[in-house]
Amino acid sequence: MSDDAERTDETTPVAGTRSKSERGALALRSTVREHVAEHLYLRPQLEAMLGDANWCVDSVEWDGDELEIRGWAITPPDAYAPATFTLDGRPFDEIDYPRARADIGELFWFRPGARYSGFVCRTTAADRGSWPRGFATIDFADRRSLAPFAPLRSFHLIDPDADALPIPEEARRTRVHGNDDVTSFLAQGASAFVKLERALEKSAAKSFDDLRSVLDWGCGCGRVSRYFARHPNLALTGIDIDASNVDWCRTNLPFARFETCQVDPPTGLESSSFDLLFGISVMTHLSEADREAWLGELARLARPGATALLTTQGASALCRSNADADRVARWRQVGMIDVGVSVAASDLSPEPDRYIDCFLTPDYIRDRWSNEFEVVDLLEGYIGNAQDLVVLRRLD
Repeated sequence: MSDDAERTDETTPVAGTRSKSERGALALRSTVREHVAEHLYLRPQLEAMLGDANWCVDSVEWDGDELEIRGWAITPPDAYAPATFTLDGRPFDEIDYPRARADIGELFWFRPGARYSGFVCRTTAADRGSWPRGFATIDFADRRSLAPFAPLRSFHLIDPDADALPIPEEARRTRVHGNDDVTSFLAQGASAFVKLERALEKSAAKSFDDLRSVLDWGCGCGRVSRYFARHPNLALTGIDIDASNVDWCRTNLPFARFETCQVDPPTGLESSSFDLLFGISVMTHLSEADREAWLGELARLARPGATALLTTQGASALCRSNADADRVARWRQVGMIDVGVSVAASDLSPEPDRYIDCFLTPDYIRDRWSNEFEVVDLLEGYIGNAQDLVVLRRLD
């Protein structure tokens, strides 16, 4: 042992010999360091990651022609932005905003005013039979111009009289959607359906009616699949590792084909079968090795030139995950972080230890996902106004 190792450092006594005042000073110093890291580093990082405007429709209620929506909305930072809510460009008849939302204030602690972000809006929608393609668009907008604060973050509703398909039971909705609210389940599914078609139109100049076959990878209990009943000339296939939900879809969504698959590829589906492949909240729960394996399988299933639309968790999702400064720094430096087994793992996967939560940067995706696909676009915070949508084109 060296002399240095044997020497006692009198300026740094061992914990058991420190006085009460010294222990208090050390604890205070640690608290100050955490406070500095939070407010000088983490707060501005999360502010930038959150973006200009974030909002969410939590529930949708119909009473005849009367529509009520509830949720939360955070205006762009550091700017005077009088806000309103519109249905197909027309302001709601009644708008109660802002309202106290302590849960949103806690989630977005770094954004001043988030605590007062709740809203309740009501309007008459007697014209819903004439909604374009059967869907209406709800926007969080500048009251002066009625222009949406974030045009890509609209929500979309279907006329309730136009969806007569069975609704999954409460337990199924909770397993797939995260809660049992039926109006939120339907609204989020309808909104994702519309946004997927808009992304397809933007990236490939095609609509769903231009396609022959579509794969819903991770179909669950048909939260998005159900809306493809509106396109009877399109062949939809849904696959999932959840055999119970697949059986429910087979029974209740007879317009499409549904099959179970294993946690690991390959599937039993034929190569070069699909013009469009989409997966919502699937890549968000796979390890790096599993992501690469499934990208290879999706490439096998895609026809040359086909489009794949896959959601990931990026900045918008990370800033609402209670991430600390170290996690944000690792995400930026490495391009990805896996943060452990998801809270939903036991419900959604037969191998729950492999069902994780992961966050990816756009640069990481462009670098790692370009072997058999071209990364055409990445729409941040697009699906559910939380998950990013990666637009891929199968290389010829």
